[in-house]
Amino acid sequence: MDHVLIRAIAVALAEHGIASLRFSFRGVGRSQGEFTNGEMEGEDVEAALSLLSKWPGLNARRLGVVGHSLGAAVLLRHHERVRAARAMVCISPPPHAVGGPGILDDPRQRLFLVGEADKIAPARQLRMLVSKLDPKAAYIEIIPGFDHQWTGGETPLSRRVAEFFVTHLA
Repeated sequence: MDHVLIRAIAVALAEHGIASLRFSFRGVGRSQGEFTNGEMEGEDVEAALSLLSKWPGLNARRLGVVGHSLGAAVLLRHHERVRAARAMVCISPPPHAVGGPGILDDPRQRLFLVGEADKIAPARQLRMLVSKLDPKAAYIEIIPGFDHQWTGGETPLSRRVAEFFVTHLA
């Protein structure tokens, strides 16, 4: 997984002493399997968390997950499959994913990040949806000047992700 935004997040996490695992979903890039557009990709996240929970020296009770766009939708759609994660960051999730079943009752800390100019994940619509979630566990930040791709915003966005995990996985 060599997406510029995901790579920047991994670097920021490392700078804060947080290990990360970057991977592509099944059938994407050089990954084996067949891409199912979010239907089965929750299994991929669950497998990654399982691997990390057994990794020597990592605290399995301090795992977090980050997803951008479809990755965020997969985290939300399959939130019950990723129970091993104590905190979640959803970057530019499609609005349809935010109001799915069981998400209202999910007590985990969740940060939603969206660019003010994002046309795929409209900030106003996401703010309305996130406002229905527990305000003690779900936060939304709308970042001016960025769209869905976050071009040029990788560094500040990745720092915000790292700060969130430092605070909520301590």
